[in-house]
Amino acid sequence: MKRVFALMLFAALAPATPASAQIHPPVSIGPPGGPVTARNHGITVYATGVSNVAADEATINLQISSADNRLTLTRASLQPVIDALVKAGADPASVRLPLSAGAAPTNMTQLTATVTHPTVDEMKRGIITVGAAIAPLTSIQLRGAMVALRTNACADAAAKARTIAIASARKKAAAIASEVGVHLGSVVDVTANESSPDGSCSTQYYVSPDGPQFNTAYGAPASDESYVMIPVRAFLTITYAIK
Repeated sequence: MKRVFALMLFAALAPATPASAQIHPPVSIGPPGGPVTARNHGITVYATGVSNVAADEATINLQISSADNRLTLTRASLQPVIDALVKAGADPASVRLPLSAGAAPTNMTQLTATVTHPTVDEMKRGIITVGAAIAPLTSIQLRGAMVALRTNACADAAAKARTIAIASARKKAAAIASEVGVHLGSVVDVTANESSPDGSCSTQYYVSPDGPQFNTAYGAPASDESYVMIPVRAFLTITYAIK
């Protein structure tokens, strides 16, 4: 069923990492479902930090089939969609069709194109442009679509996310120490997990006519920046000594 006129982005929200803390001995209880491990005297807390970084490129992937399964898709039949992608800001040289679409008969294919250094306005206009191009075409159907954002410049955002997580962890631990009448000491153990350990990061949005749901920071309200920003996350487990 062709419902697409102005396509909107959406992405499944990543589940929030549960926060937990315990005074011990005898043990520190981790997140629900996690292992129970013995630790030294101290307070163990779990914290996350999130920082956003602008994407260097947005790759659009359109899954297209012929409206009649007996018909074969060709580059000529897909040319209006290709033209719309280029008009929307995609580099013409980045437009790709699988070899099967040109070398052998097929009634289903994927069409990809890349926009470099995308802006919010460019992505908004592009979604409308591509949707408007597909809507009147009776020979093809849009089966699904995705926008993948990527950048190799994640180091600063990762460092900021880590700083946010560290501050959050200390605030939690200090509150617990105050409540139980002890003083917070130095850090005795740290476990870190980051979403961009190699300096690159990415996220993706599935395109639907049903409305946008962006992959923001654990349920934070989406904004226009969500069209082009990648959330970089840091997850920390820190144990503080008590005195």
